[in-house]
Amino acid sequence: MKIPAEIKSNELLDLLCDAVYQYRLSHSCTENPYRCNRHARSSILSSAISLESAANGLLSTLNLTGRLAQDFDKLPVISKFEIFVRLSGCDVGLDRGCNEVQRAQELLNARNGFVHPKQKTKRKKEKKGATHISWKEKRGHPYFVE
Repeated sequence: MKIPAEIKSNELLDLLCDAVYQYRLSHSCTENPYRCNRHARSSILSSAISLESAANGLLSTLNLTGRLAQDFDKLPVISKFEIFVRLSGCDVGLDRGCNEVQRAQELLNARNGFVHPKQKTKRKKEKKGATHISWKEKRGHPYFVE
């Protein structure tokens, strides 16, 4: 499905360029895993923010006002695309099962994992004379010690 669109915002283009640039850097720095992961993270975040920016831009073309515009702004990103497709009069809806939409959702889930981390506190068993240590983890990796 192709919908005619015109990019009027340099910010969206900048985000897309950042995503591609960071992706390329993540593949070129194989000698330093930390650096590679840092660039990959930046690429993922720029890609996800690009998706959200594009969805918000498309919704803004519908000239929604008031409470409805505020409610639509709170929708998940993929839902914003679907709303746009339906309200712009396209006969074909958004296929959430297609590979492209699922990949976009994976990017958004990764972004949400960074922005809204689910942290849980674990306690290590204390030995006699040892101080209590608690640490927080995300996806099984310790981040810091309190």
